[in-house]
Order: sequence, then structure tokens, then C-alpha cells
Amino acid sequence: MKVKMIDTCSRLAHLAEDMRIGNDFILLDSSVPDKSAFNCPYKLDVLVGSLIVRGSVKGLINLDEYQISAPCLITVLPGQILQLVDYSDDFSVVHVIYSKEFINTLSKFFNEKFIYHLDFHNNPVLELTGEESDSFANYYSKVRKALSDLDNPYRTEVITHITMLFFYEVSYRYHQTSERKPKTSRERLVDNFLNLVQANHAEHRLLDFYADKLCITPKYLTTLVKKQTGTSATDWIEKYVILEAKAMLKSTNLTIQQISEELNFSSQTFFGKFFRRLAGVSPSDYRKNG
Repeated sequence: MKVKMIDTCSRLAHLAEDMRIGNDFILLDSSVPDKSAFNCPYKLDVLVGSLIVRGSVKGLINLDEYQISAPCLITVLPGQILQLVDYSDDFSVVHVIYSKEFINTLSKFFNEKFIYHLDFHNNPVLELTGEESDSFANYYSKVRKALSDLDNPYRTEVITHITMLFFYEVSYRYHQTSERKPKTSRERLVDNFLNLVQANHAEHRLLDFYADKLCITPKYLTTLVKKQTGTSATDWIEKYVILEAKAMLKSTNLTIQQISEELNFSSQTFFGKFFRRLAGVSPSDYRKNG
């Protein structure tokens, strides 16, 4: 299933040339979103690295709630669903936006495509020391200077290699973090289940599919997920489906019938009943007022 997402780059088309390389690499300086514009789930089609410079922010990334305070780095992958809840009056953030094409270009220089495998999915928030925060700020400063050199015929190559160096630094930091917080086999199994649900919830809503993929019984999967997360495996699947539905209602122009088909419901009526049961309102009312 291919779900249409917010076309991030087109919404930033007004930015000057010295803040971007086409639609592949974009800087946003101290961009604070309008709270009223982001009170519902939405999807991006890009990878975003955000440095929280000051203050704090509260939000959800793929159903996980985060209360984040500066300094920290937030990394959001293409396709992840976001929802802003609130932020402090002194909140300040800078963003670096990478298209999937730009990330794929970087990957060609590495032995493996580790950019998408730095555990950003499970650990999108990285708390920083003052020195690490300065490192990101230095990266931001360097790429901003390189972008401003519009006459340099190697401008794109310069940005690419500066970014490669930065990703190596981030990779090392994530490696250190994962070593300090080793997970048990049960925790890893639950993580794998949630990753599978994120990737397959539209096509597969039955536990048998996920249990088979994980080589365990549905009963054991149900018991394990409930014990580790406090939420049943079936509820996790439904949470992802309703989150996807909300994001599609708000960030696409698809009709409700089309959304029900994208999410593999047998009919729009069945989708409507499912949505009302979990959201408390009909899909059309949520799109108008949610």
C-alpha cells in the first residue's frame, strides 16, 4: 500500500535558494509550528533531524509519547506519524530536512544502508550533552555556509560529505547509547512486533500473521505484548490503524471511500463503524472538526 503523505518540500517552496538544494536538502532556522495547525496526526515524506535548542515540547511519534527538553536531537523517518501536543513559550528548534533520494545517495558511500538502521524508529529522541549539542550546531552552521555559496559548482558534493561525517558521529552516539541500555530478548521481540505492525497494519489485522512472522504462537504473543507494554497486541494493531486513518483524513485529499480501501476495509460502512468505535466520531466529522 502506498499512502500519500504531506508533500513537505512543496510547502517549503518559498524558502530562499541559499537555504536549500532543490527539494533534497533544506534548512529551517528556529521554525516553531503553529499549535493549531498540528493538533492532529500527520505524516511527512522526508527524514527530519531537529535540534531542540531551548525549552521543551510534548508530542507523539508513532503512538509513543515524548516529553522532550533541550538539548536533544529528534530524528523522524519518512512515513512515521507525528502529533504535536504542546511546547513551552521559550521553545526553539532548528531542522535539517533530507529527501529520501538524498539519503539514498548518502547510502551509496557506506558499506551498508545504516542510516535507516540506527534504531531511529525505536529511539527517535537522543538526549545530548552540551558538547554534542555544539557538534550539531556546528554541522548546521557548516551546511548553512556551504548552501550560501551559490557560485560553488561543488556545492551539493560539499553538503553531501559534511552530512556523511555528521551521520558517522550520530551513528557512534547511538551505538554508545544502545550499549548502555541492552534490551532483553522479550523486549526485542516486542519491538519487532511493533515494527511489523507499523509496516503491515493496513494489510494484516489478525494476530496469526504477526505470530507467524515472529515464529511464536498467537497466545504467547498476546501474553508477552500485554505484559511488556500494558496494551494488548490486538489493541496495538487497532491503534496503528486508527492513527493511519486519522493522518490520511487530515493530510490527504483522499475520499473516505478511498481511505477505507487503502486500509483494506471490506466497505466504507465497516470502516466508519471501526473509526467511530475508536475515535468517538465519524470519519467525516473528524475530517471537519477533529
